[in-house]
Amino acid sequence: MPPHARLGLGPDRTARRSLVGEGGPGCRAPHAELVEYDGAPVNQTAIRVIAIQSLPKAFWAKLDTIVPFDWENDIIPATVEMQGGRMLTSALGLYFDVLVGIGSDRPYDWGVGIGMRISY
Repeated sequence: MPPHARLGLGPDRTARRSLVGEGGPGCRAPHAELVEYDGAPVNQTAIRVIAIQSLPKAFWAKLDTIVPFDWENDIIPATVEMQGGRMLTSALGLYFDVLVGIGSDRPYDWGVGIGMRISY
């Protein structure tokens, strides 16, 4: 496999991330910027706030808000993910997701999902 095939963003893109704030246990607000060096320019900045709360009886709740600013196309395709789950064992949990697109530039209207969490 060529080295560029292993890069998740493609061979000619780079992403930088730096922490711009921290709100307490389980709450972070990183800032990311994406610029493509070969091909059509992409210039985005994203604000992401993730809040995870442990609940009684091995349950958890998560709120994940992503607000990207696409400077080239002047759009803000924001999303919110709400997740609730329960650890069944120390290594295996199940969860339910609700996804919502925000604003007129949203990438989707809504979605739901189920999943499995594996801790190793």
